[in-house]
Amino acid sequence: MNGINLSQQEELAKLLQIEKAFNHWAIPKYNTLLQGGFAEPFYKTFHRDEAGKLQSAEIQYRENFLRSALHEISHWCIAGNERRLMDDFGYWYNEENRNQDQQNEFYKVEIRPQAIEMRLCEALNIPFNISADNLNANNLGEIDSFRQAVMLQYEEYKKNDFPHRASEIIIHLQNI
Repeated sequence: MNGINLSQQEELAKLLQIEKAFNHWAIPKYNTLLQGGFAEPFYKTFHRDEAGKLQSAEIQYRENFLRSALHEISHWCIAGNERRLMDDFGYWYNEENRNQDQQNEFYKVEIRPQAIEMRLCEALNIPFNISADNLNANNLGEIDSFRQAVMLQYEEYKKNDFPHRASEIIIHLQNI
């Protein structure tokens, strides 16, 4: 996907707009907050504070990386009700240097979120690049098959519509 490459300053400004748009929409409707500045991305489910008050779920993205925010939003968009009640949606995560089986499993679970992320990038007119989330992925092969699977899923979503929450946030991001 093509798009406009942004300077660091432009990217940070865009990121703040995304956070504002997402939070304006998602806090009242889904009790979910998007925020950055974290060492690693993480979804923190709803919880009660010490006084027993229900706190918003948090989509935490890495540092101030625009693509991390969009990727984590994408995971949230496809997580079902039960998954959104579990930290990190109840998923496993293997660090880099995965073996072939682990990398193939990663590819399977990343097709849908990366197809949504591609559409979010398109809505914001920024470049999308496939992510194998593994510096050794090219040595493990299958990256081209993964890229193709993401493209096919993207085309399927465009033809038959994106998941409901993804469709909603796409509308909000197009207005930025």
